[in-house]
Amino acid sequence: MNTEIKEQCPCCGSRRIAKILWGLPDFTEDLLKKLDEGKIVLGGCMPGGADFECKDCGKRFRGELSRMD
Repeated sequence: MNTEIKEQCPCCGSRRIAKILWGLPDFTEDLLKKLDEGKIVLGGCMPGGADFECKDCGKRFRGELSRMD
């Protein structure tokens, strides 16, 4: 499934947004690639209230992904 982050940061307006992955991940090649590309950031063991993190200002916020086919 291809997804596109349609959100922008509510603090600075940036569209450089990464999905937050909560919990203990399985470090697959795909995950490592997405971490390197900045598409995903690790959130920690305890799930928080945020879904995304702004790559410019660091603000974490809730949002949604839109599916692209």
